[in-house]
Amino acid sequence: MRRLAVSLILLVSVPGTLGRAGATPAEDVGAYCRARYGAMQQQVRCLYTERAAQERLGRRRPSVAAEAWARCHGGTASWTAMERCLARPALGGATPAARASRETPPISEAEAERQLRGVLERAGEPAARCTKKQYGPGWVTVCQ
Repeated sequence: MRRLAVSLILLVSVPGTLGRAGATPAEDVGAYCRARYGAMQQQVRCLYTERAAQERLGRRRPSVAAEAWARCHGGTASWTAMERCLARPALGGATPAARASRETPPISEAEAERQLRGVLERAGEPAARCTKKQYGPGWVTVCQ
């Protein structure tokens, strides 16, 4: 009976505690990664990615709207999740126009041929036989 009572108390109290504890990214990234992952390799990867995200966000903070920062900081459990939150346009992150400016425009067929010949020459195969195959709206060149 005593074990059942303790289990019920834990089941009732733990979810509320976890929800509040995970509401903001941890300042102690090492403790967060150790608590989240059991394997050392995963902890190290987590540590590097979280610290990098924390540094990027620190540099980016002055350019982010205060309400977007507060919303994302209060609603995410990690620095990487906060970065993803701020990347959404509705929350003050990257706008569709900013994302479009980073996209690479399609290259012409002549430019693709020029680049292919350059690659083949650098690989020491300038006489390779190549064929083009269409896949959806684009083309793939296969050389042998």
